[in-house]
Amino acid sequence: MSGQPSDKCIKRLTQEQKLIRASPPEFIKTTPDEGNILVWYYVLDGPQGTPYEGGKFLGKVKFPPDYPFAPPSIMMTTPNGRFKTDTRLCLSISDFHPKDWNPIWNAGTILTGLLSFMVGTDQTHGSVETSNAHKRELAKKSHRFNLTQPYYEKLFPEDFATSKEKVAAEAATNSEGGNSGDGDDDQSSKNPLTDLTSRILQGVMMGSIGAIFLYAFFGSGS
Repeated sequence: MSGQPSDKCIKRLTQEQKLIRASPPEFIKTTPDEGNILVWYYVLDGPQGTPYEGGKFLGKVKFPPDYPFAPPSIMMTTPNGRFKTDTRLCLSISDFHPKDWNPIWNAGTILTGLLSFMVGTDQTHGSVETSNAHKRELAKKSHRFNLTQPYYEKLFPEDFATSKEKVAAEAATNSEGGNSGDGDDDQSSKNPLTDLTSRILQGVMMGSIGAIFLYAFFGSGS
């Protein structure tokens, strides 16, 4: 569905933005495009103990004009070794599965679900299979890539500054002949994700509580 967002959609997304700013999910930042509330950009911090540790991964969520009664499309922009870039991802929380969509879900739960899938190993449309070593290498390179994205500095200034510092430090280390070995591929495959998954699921639950509040006030009626 295309067109202008409904008044209900605008009201709902505006409230979600306030909710996320007040209580941001762990590892996640997101904000709408200044000129189009239906397009939200996000940055995911690679969780510690995963092959994505130390990386920052940009992407966007496109909401339909009749949101929250229809699901969004989800894409990742930064090369990451888990998903194809700038490709719609088939997830239970995306527009690939409209019949599974629940209107109480919100931007926070959507991105928390994306992160949970990212640190797992299940495959879907839009996912790719790569080694942990390759994912770690892309996590290191993510900062340099992100600096090329025109919205990065404007929407996520703190993350932009962090990436700029990391790129500068890497350049200084390389100029001094430093060694940045990655270690073997098994280091991240010892799977420290049990605690991480628990924390992500807690984030989903908290996001759902906030979404229930939003739905009660804005999801039904006028």
